[in-house]
Amino acid sequence: MTYKEAVEKIDSLLVFGSKPGLERVGELMRRIGSPDKKLKFVHIAGTNGKGSTCVLIANTLKCAGYKTGLFISPYVLEFRERFQINGEMIPENRLCEIVEKLFPVVEEMKREDKIITEFEFVFA
Repeated sequence: MTYKEAVEKIDSLLVFGSKPGLERVGELMRRIGSPDKKLKFVHIAGTNGKGSTCVLIANTLKCAGYKTGLFISPYVLEFRERFQINGEMIPENRLCEIVEKLFPVVEEMKREDKIITEFEFVFA
């Protein structure tokens, strides 16, 4: 799978239509092995300044010697901006590997009438 094909697959998912609650994305995470349980998070919520706040916190933690991951939405210039480790965007080939691994699970859930939206997929 090429990088372009991976982004097209992600873009093919439902953009709108999410339903309140975390049941679907929680189930998706469980089906892929609950990788979220192995990480520590700083979750930023609010109306304005989330991206800037996230970048400041990630840079501060990186300078303190921590390995940091940054997930932002939406992206500004390129889709890969959403996923960063220590300030570096996810490599194209790694994004392709992840899409290839996750997409069959999303399709399986769709057959069970459990629709994963684009944001839920990107989040996972």
